[in-house]
Amino acid sequence: MRNTVLVLVGLIAIVVGTMMVFSRELTFRTREDVVKVGPLIVTADRDKSVALSPIIGGVAVVGGVLLIALGARKA
Repeated sequence: MRNTVLVLVGLIAIVVGTMMVFSRELTFRTREDVVKVGPLIVTADRDKSVALSPIIGGVAVVGGVLLIALGARKA
């Protein structure tokens, strides 16, 4: 059971790390209230982005490979 969890977490780390290496930023949209006057509420969609470091993505890929190696090893 423990080995299966390590392999699964390793695969997830490899996928996320690979996405971080090839994508420079993560962009998402939030909805914010702009004006509140009595029962009237005006909202606006705002785009926000977070910079991703390819170095951290590379570390995640290497960590995922190590987790898979540990999970594949017989106890």
